[in-house]
Amino acid sequence: MIQQSNPADSVSAALDIKLKNTAIPGCSRIHQLSKAHLTSALALLLAVFSLAASLQAQEARTIGKNTRKVATEVKPEYPATLRKAGIGGTVRLHATVLPNGNVSKVEIVGGNPILAESAAKAVMQWKYVPADWKTNAEIEVAFHP
Repeated sequence: MIQQSNPADSVSAALDIKLKNTAIPGCSRIHQLSKAHLTSALALLLAVFSLAASLQAQEARTIGKNTRKVATEVKPEYPATLRKAGIGGTVRLHATVLPNGNVSKVEIVGGNPILAESAAKAVMQWKYVPADWKTNAEIEVAFHP
């Protein structure tokens, strides 16, 4: 069995070694307090970063063999009622991109109909890098409550 180590324990152990090497008489209580505070602060910091990553409302990515890059991406609106209800998911879209980079048509391939409508409205505002031909793009937009 592989045992995972807690980053806070590693920092705490390193602090313990450092503080023992520079011990000041009568300061063991301060050492314990500062070590406990640092461990708590580190755990809180890790929790905040994890929460921030999971709170990203939506992310869009093109899938398949898309040859054009998105120059301007508009984020879809996440309906407040669905977010509060914890309803999320991935929406799949098919977009037709004109040679000038404008999106001329978006078809909903799958996903929650309300989220799909919001995603389609946003993708219609996307701008792609111009090319000499019309292209099709398969797009997935993920909504995380």
